[in-house]
Amino acid sequence: MSRSPRRYQLNKQATAIVKSGHPWLFREQLSSAAQVFADGDLLRLVDGDNQVVSDGVYASHGAVAIRAWGALLTPELLAKRIDTALERRASLAS
Repeated sequence: MSRSPRRYQLNKQATAIVKSGHPWLFREQLSSAAQVFADGDLLRLVDGDNQVVSDGVYASHGAVAIRAWGALLTPELLAKRIDTALERRASLAS
C-alpha cells in the first residue's frame, strides 16, 4: 500500500463521473494501467489535461475499483468524513 498518492489518469468517461460527484469508478471504466495498483493505494486522479480531479483509494477486487473523494484528501476532509460517518451510525443505533 502506497502512503503518498500515486498518479492515475482518468479517461473522459471516468473524469465526467468523478466531476459529477459520484464516488465510485467501476473496474470496466478504467484502463489496464490501473492493474499496477495494490489494495488501499491512495490515488491522485487527473484528467486528460493532467489537472487534478480528486483523490481516491484503489481496491484490487470487486466491481468498484476506485472510491473517489471528489476532492483532494486533506486531514480536515478526512476528519469531517469520519465525523459524518460516526454521526450517521449513532443515529441508527438510537
